[in-house]
Amino acid sequence: MAMELFGSGGVILVVLALVLFGANKLPEMARSSQGEFRKGLREGQLEDEATDEARRPNDVSEHSTNEG
Repeated sequence: MAMELFGSGGVILVVLALVLFGANKLPEMARSSQGEFRKGLREGQLEDEATDEARRPNDVSEHSTNEG
């Protein structure tokens, strides 16, 4: 079953990670990397919102072609 999910390369990487870092350290590393991933997502969303607001005109009436 593991071979179907990861292939032989994935299984080798998991075994190598267990040998290098130990079984106790891996869950801690996964939690910290998950937190960094979420932090990056939030920062990216804030940047996207800032870019969208910068592209919007400030006042629509200034750009109106109908002058009365």
